[in-house]
Amino acid sequence: PRHPPGGRGKCVPISDFNTFTFMGSDSGMVCKCNQGYTGPHCLAQEHIDDTLSAYEIRRSKSLFSSIPAFHFTPFLIFALVGLLTLSLIFGYIVVQQKKQENRRDKMPFR
Repeated sequence: PRHPPGGRGKCVPISDFNTFTFMGSDSGMVCKCNQGYTGPHCLAQEHIDDTLSAYEIRRSKSLFSSIPAFHFTPFLIFALVGLLTLSLIFGYIVVQQKKQENRRDKMPFR
């Protein structure tokens, strides 16, 4: 790789970095990197990662975008009609039993 004119960076006094979060070395000098380089000794090329992060990918997905289409198969229709028929028969039997109980209750005792 070609290095920019003046190298990747240069040593400058710590006083050039006036931030409280910066920690300098014991020598009183630090590396000030040229544009395109980073790191403690300006050895790493600076780049921007423009790919989507896992968080952004997860956030863009919705539970409702993956719902499959619903198909009425012949078996499903048969099963639903069967359940409806069974529930109607059961309801009819219950109603008939209640009617018989009401008739018995209304009969005078012998």
